[in-house]
Amino acid sequence: TVQTSQEPPKAESPTLLTCQQLSKEFQGDKAALRFTAESVSFKLAAGQIAGVVGFNGTGKTTLLRLLAGELRKTTGQVLINDRDGLGRPIRNRVAFVPQSPASWSGLLGDHLRQQAAFWGALGRANEAVVTRVSRLLGLEEYERHERQQLSGGFVMRAAIAAAMVAMPGVLVLDEPLAPLDPRAQQQLLSEIRRYVTLEGRALVLSSQHVPEVEGVADIMVALGVGDASPVARRRQSKPGRWFELSMSDDLGSLVRQLARNGSVQRFEIGETKVFVELKEQTSLAGAVALFGDAGLSAIRDVSDSALASMFTASAGERFRPSDE
Repeated sequence: TVQTSQEPPKAESPTLLTCQQLSKEFQGDKAALRFTAESVSFKLAAGQIAGVVGFNGTGKTTLLRLLAGELRKTTGQVLINDRDGLGRPIRNRVAFVPQSPASWSGLLGDHLRQQAAFWGALGRANEAVVTRVSRLLGLEEYERHERQQLSGGFVMRAAIAAAMVAMPGVLVLDEPLAPLDPRAQQQLLSEIRRYVTLEGRALVLSSQHVPEVEGVADIMVALGVGDASPVARRRQSKPGRWFELSMSDDLGSLVRQLARNGSVQRFEIGETKVFVELKEQTSLAGAVALFGDAGLSAIRDVSDSALASMFTASAGERFRPSDE
């Protein structure tokens, strides 16, 4: 596993979340899912964001559920500071938003006011927190909409808003970017960053969109290779540069082309994208020239991202010969 920190917690900011040597094993599985101490030992101060990334099957959702108290840990501990910077009790210390949010009935505005009231915000305080959160997440014009009238992206925003009005010390989001297009992803990440900064909260989010999350996270926690992770198709001969290739159509033809391309050192197959390692001196322009006729919808250099570290860590774990 890999853990990187862009910026250490500020000394004057109180620590809201401490994760120490956390582990979880599911009994009865052929291979128990285990987190090692170094993979999930981190601290988050008020105003900080942690991005949890990793391939499918590495335990991102399990880790988030452990942090939120929804699963019983096997070893280690999770400490939540129950007071904010002003010394006032935080009503709901942790709020967890799953990838598939729970359903709700009625109008969105009424739903948010009910959630705020449940956690103790009444009268003017209730209206104030709902207005503030709705404005932050761009939901003001949707307050008179019912759930079925909202797109998948706005259903996720509504779920995040319902968690925010509870005024938690730590907000935990599982794959909040999944239902959003690239522009909406950037907008939501910007809003999340503003929320933790202005409210003095800590936030943990998991995502497959590693470079996007790195743009706002203070701490990146990259989980190791799991059984369902992408497969390393070629062994790494020497460190190279990694590029993310996106295709709107079938990835099969692209994978076959990569397997025959002598310039490709190895590649990792994701659900909707392929990550390719080329020689160290390859530029983005060179990669575009190399794959310009492959029908790609997008290509970008992710060599400086946690993705590259994750792929390097997975080298040799499992691979298929290039002539498969």
